[in-house]
Amino acid sequence: MAAGRDIGVAVTGDHNHLVLTRQVRSAYWEQVRRIAPAELVGRERELAELTSFCTADSGPSYAWWRAEAWAGKTALLSWFALHPPRGVRIVPFFVTARLGAQNDVGAYVDVVLEQLAELAGEDLPAHLTEATREAHLLHLYGAAARACAGRGERLVLLLDGLDEDRGVTTGAEAHSIAGLLPASPESGLRVLVAGRLNPPLPGDVPDRHPLRDPAVLRTLAPSPHAQTIRAEAERELKRLIEAGGLEYDLLALVTTANGGLTADDLSTLTGAVTYRVRDVLRTRAGRTFEVRSNVYLLGHEELHQRALDMLGTAELDRHRERLHAWADTWRDRGWPDGTPDYLLSGYFALLRETRDLRRAVGWAVDAVRHDRMLDVTGGDAAALAEIRNAEEMVTEAGVPDLRDLVRLSLRREELEHRNDTVTRTFPWAWAMLGRVRRAEALARSIPSLDWRALALADIAAVRLAAGERAEAVRLLEEAEQAAERYPFDFDDERDHALAEVSRGWADAGLFDRAERLVTAVADVDLRVDLLADLVRALVAAGAADRAGELCLRQEHDHVRSLGLATAAAALTEAGHLDRAQGLARSADPAARPLVRARIAGPLRRAGRDGEAETLLAAVDAEAAPSPLLAEVVEALAEAGAFDRAERAALLSGGADERGWALRRVVRALAATGDRARAGALVARIEHPAVRSGARVAVVEGLAQAGDLVKAETLARGLVDEEARDTAVRLVVNALIKAGETDRAERLAGKDTETEPGDPALCAVIEERARAGELDRATEMATSLGSTEGHEALVRGAVRSGRDSGRLAELVARTEAGIRRSMRGGSLHPAHTAIILAEAGFGDAARAVLDQVGVPTVEDPDAVGPGEQVHAGQMAQALAYAGRFDAAEELVRGLGHRPGGVFALTPLIERLCAAEEFDRAIAFVAGLDERLRDPSRAEIVVALADAGAVERAVSLTREVTDPGSRVRCWARIAVALAAAGDRRAAEDALAQAESRDERKLLELWAIPDLLRAWFTLGRSEAGDHLLARLDDDGPPGFGGAVVHALVEAGEYERARELTLRPGWESNQAVLVTYLVEAGEHARADELARALGLTGVRPADRPPFAVVRAWVALAPVVEPARGRALVAQALRHETLQEVLPAIVRVEPDAVPLIVDALGQQTLQDRPTAARTSVPS
Repeated sequence: MAAGRDIGVAVTGDHNHLVLTRQVRSAYWEQVRRIAPAELVGRERELAELTSFCTADSGPSYAWWRAEAWAGKTALLSWFALHPPRGVRIVPFFVTARLGAQNDVGAYVDVVLEQLAELAGEDLPAHLTEATREAHLLHLYGAAARACAGRGERLVLLLDGLDEDRGVTTGAEAHSIAGLLPASPESGLRVLVAGRLNPPLPGDVPDRHPLRDPAVLRTLAPSPHAQTIRAEAERELKRLIEAGGLEYDLLALVTTANGGLTADDLSTLTGAVTYRVRDVLRTRAGRTFEVRSNVYLLGHEELHQRALDMLGTAELDRHRERLHAWADTWRDRGWPDGTPDYLLSGYFALLRETRDLRRAVGWAVDAVRHDRMLDVTGGDAAALAEIRNAEEMVTEAGVPDLRDLVRLSLRREELEHRNDTVTRTFPWAWAMLGRVRRAEALARSIPSLDWRALALADIAAVRLAAGERAEAVRLLEEAEQAAERYPFDFDDERDHALAEVSRGWADAGLFDRAERLVTAVADVDLRVDLLADLVRALVAAGAADRAGELCLRQEHDHVRSLGLATAAAALTEAGHLDRAQGLARSADPAARPLVRARIAGPLRRAGRDGEAETLLAAVDAEAAPSPLLAEVVEALAEAGAFDRAERAALLSGGADERGWALRRVVRALAATGDRARAGALVARIEHPAVRSGARVAVVEGLAQAGDLVKAETLARGLVDEEARDTAVRLVVNALIKAGETDRAERLAGKDTETEPGDPALCAVIEERARAGELDRATEMATSLGSTEGHEALVRGAVRSGRDSGRLAELVARTEAGIRRSMRGGSLHPAHTAIILAEAGFGDAARAVLDQVGVPTVEDPDAVGPGEQVHAGQMAQALAYAGRFDAAEELVRGLGHRPGGVFALTPLIERLCAAEEFDRAIAFVAGLDERLRDPSRAEIVVALADAGAVERAVSLTREVTDPGSRVRCWARIAVALAAAGDRRAAEDALAQAESRDERKLLELWAIPDLLRAWFTLGRSEAGDHLLARLDDDGPPGFGGAVVHALVEAGEYERARELTLRPGWESNQAVLVTYLVEAGEHARADELARALGLTGVRPADRPPFAVVRAWVALAPVVEPARGRALVAQALRHETLQEVLPAIVRVEPDAVPLIVDALGQQTLQDRPTAARTSVPS
């Protein structure tokens, strides 16, 4: 067997192997020892009952012991935890209300996670969010129970002080420790709970949870010994109050702070030396104070409450001010190393309990303090919990201060963003370094399911290579579950994750599971590649017949044909020519030339030219234009049959298809060194883009052939920038493979359009690190200024196989650095500028755009889709900000590409809103023909709405698209009706109906027709059409219909429509459009009637409901509007709620502009040009 480094194997004399699990080392056990009495008196019967519960083979999995205060519950359970029955492993947690860091669900998760992880033999990831921490806890309940059961042990979860859980009372969204206890314990897990008699269970405990079963209750009789201790402690407390001096100060500070102060903290606060502080707390007040994890607290919750009463409000306030002043000194110093732990944990609990809103918000948005907390705790969970608590405090304080909520949201989103940056590189790196538990834990902490699946699959590959097949299978199962849970809305990412898991199953020899995932992949090209990998694996495993059967079972013609070709080639290479030819005979006629050509290649390489020639002659006879012809050409070229390949390529029907087919011949020719013939073929390719790609293929072939000088020269000489970058990267990789890293770096640094994630420079960085040149690799990664560069550094360093200790430090440091660098939240500059401009904050919108800068698009084909979309977003924002010249230039440059189409309609709308109709018409005239009619229709709509009907009619006559003409005439009809010209309106509507040549198949013309019909009193026609509408239209169509009805004043019809089955999601949309129409009272009434404003805080509402809140907030009474904004911010990003925020709280606008300015400074890329001495 294989084992991690924390597991030992002992070999006995009879050669039996005993697996020695690592000892549970949680520091929490020291705290339990301090809680437990030195001797437990008179509890023999109760100990026997506890033992029976924990060791019984059957019976209930829960026991809930309840008693009054000072009954001795904690003494009994802490003693039992330290003296468990043989074969019982206890995981304890003692809820302590008088210790701020030990009295809520966050503390419970922290402490229990650590203990369960050790028992399960798993490491915890360094960075867990609030959500992933609880997900890990639920996972570890089962994992630890199974691990214990596998060793013949019983796991018992022990929780004392259920009634002291302060998380139950911190807000409407607070959740409890009880709510996180396992509802269905597995593998023999027992749960032992203790608390007071009276407090009810929290509302988040499910109805069928075992804690709600009366049969698990047990009442504990008071201990006479505990009552004696109580009397002595209360006498001692009274003496301390009366004594004054240091003893009084210590009591007052510990009580006020809710525990958590160390002797050094108390020394600083009182001015007494640390030794004297310890002496007083140990010898003169031994029954009043306890020490837990080196911090002091009152010895019992009742004692703490009594001390609060005896000190009184004035004294508590005075000592609280001492704590505040002390905290302020550390804040003013910038939270340096050595900051007291209390100020990073317990102090905020004090602010929460005393409802000190100003300080709580200030602490919760302190980024420097959060960075110190990250250093100390290894994660941001505590910081995020503080922000959540502060948000609740702001909301519960009455009318929420939206500026505070904005500051808190900005900080929360920044922390969440930096925790969403772990890529698959780091879990893989930890696995390669032998830290598999850390690797797995880190992979599970990745929020995105596709990335998590990829990371788990990578770790599985590492463990499989180490011979740990069972562990690899377990990880692949988990990866598969994550990939399959990924939303279908993102098929590309889901397919990629499924593909990696499928390859993992194939590597593990579990071909059935691999095949199942092949068929689950939606993308055809990826499925082809996966099938090819699986077929080769099956042939290599001796399952040749199964490989052929697998291909024949594929339903998609293209996948089946390419799979058969791959199987036939693999069979031929394995010496099974008869089986390969059998596959050729079983293939569809269109696929046979491809299968035969794939068989011929291995035969020619094996010197069996006669058999190959027979097959190639058959290919000549059978080759014909088909979807597989390009693959046939490639197979012939790879077989060295270049004349045949060239003739086959010329069979293609169109110039583009011929060009792509010839490109495959070009690459194979160049790989043989025949550059002249390859160049001649390139010249015959007609399409410029295909010809450019063929030149890249020449470079690729030369690089494969090892002719790197010619490859580099040709690559540098390419005119097309994208082609040159691609070619240069190919040569860089070939140079690295040839060991010429310096030359590769020069080429990558000088001859590519270097971006932060530039693959060529990343490849050089990885090779430098792999070769042991860590200093140079680190310098390059830092210069490149991107996550990709640092990931390349880690990959190369780990593959170098050098000093694992130093490598572990590098991986940890790099991971932490990436997290720290990933600042920012949901605010997008362009979207924010639009929102600001719409709300009347034009100067602020322009300030945001000035911070970002206006992109330029000189050659849109030279930039990727992402840059095009960004340019389109900025063009839209510029239009809203009134900067029409810049917006027009961007849209004109983007043309018909996605970014340009995205921005075109908003630009036209804003020009018309500014009554720049002539400018809009002139701009549209210069557009691509495909874009003119929809754009002219937008101008017609604006002209009609503005009452310029004659111009609208004139422009409509230039529109040729039927659907656009229907829209135009319908809106003209509405405008004429509004002007009182009923006859002309009827004529225009008749034009709209007559132009509907496809009988209402022009879907997006329907809303305008409906508006016209209802406006002109043609209700029967409108109702007839509404009755025919399906509920499965494209996204946004239902909302457009509802909007049209609202614009026509048909409010009740709109409401009735949204009540129809399948249309319910448009109810909140209707509220939004009513607000836009100025029907504020009606919108509010509808929202209340539909229950849209009564969503429980714990429930996540649909996005449309949040949109309704955002629409209502500015138009209802101010206090309620602020409450709606606060409610929306609980469930959606700041960006989505921003339209309401800037209208309800204009003073929040400067915060938004400043935050985007800071984000822009952090996002600016670092110059990445590098060089080495010539």
